Parts: sequence; C-alpha cells; structure tokens
Amino acid sequence: MKNIYEAKIVDIKSGTLDMGIKNKIIDAYVKVEVGGLKFWCFVYEGWRTGRWSLSMKDKTVLLEFIFLNIPIAETKMSYKMEKKIAPIPNQKKPCDYIITGEIVDKEPHPKLHNREKIQVDFGIVVRLSGSIEKNQLKIGDHIQARGRLDAHLIDKEEVK
Repeated sequence: MKNIYEAKIVDIKSGTLDMGIKNKIIDAYVKVEVGGLKFWCFVYEGWRTGRWSLSMKDKTVLLEFIFLNIPIAETKMSYKMEKKIAPIPNQKKPCDYIITGEIVDKEPHPKLHNREKIQVDFGIVVRLSGSIEKNQLKIGDHIQARGRLDAHLIDKEEVK
C-alpha cells in the first residue's frame, strides 16, 4: 500500500546536477513540509530522467516516502513512545534520521516467504526498505529505526 502525501518543497540542496539539462537534478537533498512537519529527504531520479529541478522550491508535489534502513535495525519498544523524527547525532547528511513510531501495516515480502515489509507512522507513514522475520513484529508495535529518508516523486496520473 502506497501512502502518498502532498508536500511543499521548502529548500533544495543539489547533490549532482545534470550538466546536459539546465537546472535538472540527478540527486539532491530536499526539505519538505507535510502537515506542519518539516524534514529533509534524499531524492534520486537517475541519469537524464530527472523530473526534479532547482526551480521546484516553494512548489507543492506528490511524494511517497521510503525509509532506507539496510541492514534493518529496528528496536521494538516495550512501551508506547511519542511518534517523532530526529536527526542522527553528528550526521553527515541532512536526511539521516532516527524515527520512532507505530507499525501500521505489514505485507508479505515479494520474494522471501519468511519475511515481511512494514510501514511505520512517525507523523507520516513511511515504508521501510528492509524486511523483518515473519511475525517478528505486529501492527501496533512501537519501534525505533535508523536510516536515510528518501522521497519518490509521484505523477498525478499514478494517483487516479
């Protein structure tokens, strides 16, 4: 299940620019605002396919968020904690975070029958990129995870 959000682009720090196409971004750090929550995420579009550009600042776009946490390293909390996103101390990149939240969905891993993919709500719902052992965690469990927050640009036609 995809969770798609309307997000306002607050700031863009380009990582790699496509010199063949003016202002097109191959990868970048983008600060977004979703429902009053502001955070940085990593975006990557690939060579010559870039839909991101420096002129997107202050625009509203549709995004899906993925939390890249390989190897998967969640810590199950024995008690309910406040949902939050916090920068990893002494971070090297602005999109490296510790998220604390509640598991809101699980689905079978598409290739490994004994593994599951999970989605965590830390204020917005993100899909974790890693997988867990089947039945290791359940919906409603609270976890913490460390990793990089990525955003994928969604075309409006994909939502219809």
